[in-house]
Amino acid sequence: SNNGDGDGDGDGSNERGDIYWNVIALIVNPTERSLPIVIDCERAALDELRTLAGEAVLRIDATVMNSLAGSYTDLAIVPDTVESESGGELQWLLSVTEES
Repeated sequence: SNNGDGDGDGDGSNERGDIYWNVIALIVNPTERSLPIVIDCERAALDELRTLAGEAVLRIDATVMNSLAGSYTDLAIVPDTVESESGGELQWLLSVTEES
């Protein structure tokens, strides 16, 4: 989804001016049993989404991590620090590039 936070202005941005692409599910190959292959596929899918998102921030719903084989490090995912510093329940994770 490339619709942003839904802050009411309809432009897909938030108060920081970020544009979001939101990942609410990720399924790569439900029949694959090799964990390294599954992790590589998850990473490739997120890398492709990151490329397609361009300047937008690629966010992953925190509950998606429960169904992924890869770790935060494997998949280049970090908690949304602005959200986590607010003291609320973590809802979003950010997909980052290797350089971040």
